[in-house]
Amino acid sequence: MKKAGIPGPKNLFLILCLSTLALLIGTCGFGPEDGPGNGLNIISQSPSEIGGEYHHSEGSITFFAASESDSIYRLSLRIHDKEFEVMLEERGEDDLHLAVDGHGHSYSSDDIEMLRTFGLEFRERTESGRDLSALPVHVQMVVATIAYLSAFPEGYVHEARVRTIEREWITCVYKGDWLEATFTDFWGTTYHVWDEVGLYGGRGRCGDDWFATGWTLDCFHHDECEIYMDTHGIFELPGGLGPNCLDEFFRAIDDFIFSLLLGCTG
Repeated sequence: MKKAGIPGPKNLFLILCLSTLALLIGTCGFGPEDGPGNGLNIISQSPSEIGGEYHHSEGSITFFAASESDSIYRLSLRIHDKEFEVMLEERGEDDLHLAVDGHGHSYSSDDIEMLRTFGLEFRERTESGRDLSALPVHVQMVVATIAYLSAFPEGYVHEARVRTIEREWITCVYKGDWLEATFTDFWGTTYHVWDEVGLYGGRGRCGDDWFATGWTLDCFHHDECEIYMDTHGIFELPGGLGPNCLDEFFRAIDDFIFSLLLGCTG
């Protein structure tokens, strides 16, 4: 058995090298499940634009959102090599125009999970305790698009969609209000249900707790359809994407983004 003593020159040099390497790794913030370059990197940011990249074990996401003027906002989001584009425009005092183009791409459950993980880090980095509605519209669009894409089932093919509406077509709702929800099932039966907006945290909110945008009547109708079918044992897919509530879903989905300009904060 050797006696403990002062390390020799070679051992001392090795200890110093290992200590320096450990310090560098700790400084870079790499954990046991991380690797070089993982996480969110905001490359460009100004009052009118934000862009960057997100690296994850499942792949990467790049994004760029900008306010082209006081009334036109654009976002390009690329998951792996699959691009999704959004353009939101205010046309005069009354009209809102939305154009989305998924270029025929679909996303797997792993893609959606990576997108949501990116969204959590993006919100933490950009909001810093502020309410989403207090952020510039082009920043809100990033969160809203994550909510939009996350709401669709995996494998859904995203084609180009264009919708122009009048502001009055979208009705903001407010937590605590009692409203009548109207929806139909697969067989055409119409239901009328009264309920409280915001009950259990989300009825009427477009999106979930992490990726919610505004509060609108169409999102309230869809939430109530899903809840009614579930509580009455009527078959419906998770997220209200089955045969009974799918039409309500498509009436509500654009509100995820439209509600930004309308200030439907609930």
